[in-house]
Amino acid sequence: MLHLNLAQVLTTMNKYLIYLLFFSSSLIAQTEKGKFLIAGSSNFSFTSIKIEDESSRRTELSLETGLFIKDNFAVGLTIPYSFTRQTSGFFDGVSTSSTIVFAPTVYYYLGSSNFRPYVVGLAGYGKNKTKYITSGSFGFEDDRISKRDVLSYELGAGVSNFINDFVSIDLYLGYSTLVFFQENEFSLNFFGSSEANTTVGFGLNVGFRLFL
Repeated sequence: MLHLNLAQVLTTMNKYLIYLLFFSSSLIAQTEKGKFLIAGSSNFSFTSIKIEDESSRRTELSLETGLFIKDNFAVGLTIPYSFTRQTSGFFDGVSTSSTIVFAPTVYYYLGSSNFRPYVVGLAGYGKNKTKYITSGSFGFEDDRISKRDVLSYELGAGVSNFINDFVSIDLYLGYSTLVFFQENEFSLNFFGSSEANTTVGFGLNVGFRLFL
C-alpha cells in the first residue's frame, strides 16, 4: 500500500513553485528596466568581373547600444559604418567610399518567453566621403573627392532566442533607406533638394545580443 506524506507533498510542490517563479522572473529580467543591450555585426564581401577587369570589396560594421527605460522597451544608438573599394581596368581608376551614420534607436520586445519577438525603429544623420583616382594626361593621377550628407532610417522586426540570462541569438529582417545629399545640400535645402540619391532595400541578419 502506498502511503502519502502530506508534508512531503507540500514540500515538493513548494520546490516546483519556487523553480517556476525563478525561471519566469529570469526570463522577464533579460529585458527589464535598467538592463543594458549591446550588439555588433560585421560583413565582408568581394566581387570580381573578369570581362572588364573590375573588382569590388565592401566591409560593413555596426554597433548597437540600448538602455531599457521600461520593461521590454529600450532606447539607444546604432552606429553603422561601411567602406567600399572598387577598381576598374576599363576606366583605369580606383574609387573608395566610406559612410558612417549615428542613429537614435528604439526597441520594443513582446512577451517574456525564450523566443521573444521585437520591433526596431531608427533614424539618423551621417557623412559619406568618396574619392576617385584616375589616370590623367601624361600619366599623372587625377584625384577627386566628393563629400555628402546622409539621412538614414530603418524599420524592422525580429525574434530573439534567449539561450541564457545574458545572450540571445537573433533573426532580424529590416527595411532601410539611405538618402545621399550633395555637399552642403542637407543644411541649405534639405527637403527641396534635387541633388539627392536614395538607396532602399531589405536586409536579413542573424546575430547575437548581450543583456547586461
